[in-house]
Amino acid sequence: MGEDNLRERSGDAFEVEALLGTGAFGQVYRVRSVRDGSRFALKTARVGGGPEGVELLRELGQRTRSLAGSGVPGVAWLEETPLGTPGMMMPLYAVSLAERLREVPPLREVVAIVARAARAVSGLERQGQVHGNLRATNLLVDETGAVLLSDPLPARSFLAGPPPHPADPAPSPPEGRAGPEAAEGRASADTYALGAILYQSVRALSRRPMPHVGSAGISSPERKALEEALEELLSLAVPDSFRPRILREAVAITCRAASRRDSPSPPYRYLRAEEMAERLERLARMFRPEVVEVGPLRVEFPSGRVSFRSGEIARFAVLVSGSEGAADPDGIEVFTTVTDLDRGRKVTGARISYSVRRYDTGRMSYRFEVEDLPVGRMELKVAFRCAGSSAAARLAAASCVVEAEPRRAGREPGDDRDPALPGDALPEWRGERRDPPRPAEPPPDRRPDRVSAPAPIPAPDPRTRPAPPVPAPSVPPPTPAGSRRPAPSPGGTPWTPVSADVPESRASTGLRRRFPPIVPPDPDDGEGGAPPRSR
Repeated sequence: MGEDNLRERSGDAFEVEALLGTGAFGQVYRVRSVRDGSRFALKTARVGGGPEGVELLRELGQRTRSLAGSGVPGVAWLEETPLGTPGMMMPLYAVSLAERLREVPPLREVVAIVARAARAVSGLERQGQVHGNLRATNLLVDETGAVLLSDPLPARSFLAGPPPHPADPAPSPPEGRAGPEAAEGRASADTYALGAILYQSVRALSRRPMPHVGSAGISSPERKALEEALEELLSLAVPDSFRPRILREAVAITCRAASRRDSPSPPYRYLRAEEMAERLERLARMFRPEVVEVGPLRVEFPSGRVSFRSGEIARFAVLVSGSEGAADPDGIEVFTTVTDLDRGRKVTGARISYSVRRYDTGRMSYRFEVEDLPVGRMELKVAFRCAGSSAAARLAAASCVVEAEPRRAGREPGDDRDPALPGDALPEWRGERRDPPRPAEPPPDRRPDRVSAPAPIPAPDPRTRPAPPVPAPSVPPPTPAGSRRPAPSPGGTPWTPVSADVPESRASTGLRRRFPPIVPPDPDDGEGGAPPRSR
């Protein structure tokens, strides 16, 4: 049709290249500007449609121009076309949803297109307008992925409903059209159409025998068929751990949008397109779950220190946020590695464990515990990734210092005494036996002869009576805090270190009582003893 040219009022000439299709109002042609080569879509009234068709197209042009910039493409009205009928010129978009469905796109892309269409409808809703003619052929997608709504229904056509389309019937809600005044304020008519479009898109992608959705809404048979088709489509592109959640969300949105009843909402139809757009956008993000944010990895040092000691558990913490559908710790994989910065190699003997706490905001707090770290500068790296997702993992890292156990003052290797104890105190509180050193033995030439029995105790002079011994003060030696030294006896006799000549049975506890000196009995008291000496 290159020989058919037309000229706009501005003087620019256009060449008609090809017929793109037949719509509800007439034919659509692709035309090219002779001046700069840019291409547009020319919509003309249906040939042979009579004056009513031309007037309907003229009203369509007026409504389109009034809604331009609110999710509807701008148009230019032409009083004369090469076909002898009026028409309107609009931007030429790459593809419509109906054309894209023939290429069997991923389900995530279809959901994203319907979500953008719902967002465009919400723009009309803020102006108190409705589209009234939503169908797959009227959802136009440009090269950037933006969606525009074409052919908004003229005001006087609300009574009769949208014009018929040979291949793409427009789904109308069960309550029908209630007139221009009522229809222009009811966005539920558009949300119903978007739900029906989503259902029909799933039907086209699955190639399953599914019933159509017209003005009767989605009932139990349609819901069951929708669940089976979605489960089949999701099994090909979504990880198993995220599939049930996406399936429930997709079925809930579609059935609610295309519900027979529009009140109360919820649980029935969306009364605001913005609410449906938010749910669809969330559903589109669930198809590609990913970890969107990982905070700094914090080191939790013991109180009052900036390092760990050998043998201590090193603790770390980090906050993680996931996208829609990735806020469950069961669907997130965690990878860890420890590097010895001083030696420049990985540490293979460290044991790492972690726990997760999920907050109401969707953020997750991960706490890591690392055991058996060697002495030196250590770095812990943590990576988070959604299981089965193609999104890149997100990393966090932190370093710490592990010091050797400090040697306590006055300590020898193998000595477990607490330096807070006095120097002459025995570590009885540790349950150990530590006898004081024996006195040095005299040289062999000065060593006294050994005796088999102790020497007899000389009898005291009966003429003199020895004074009774003065008992030692009943004051126990200082006991360090935290020791488990036994309390003094009720008699007040203090505890003292064990001497070297105590039998083994008494030295087993490490401590003993101090007994008063042995005093021979008085011969005059009649209790026996040595015989009295003659006077």
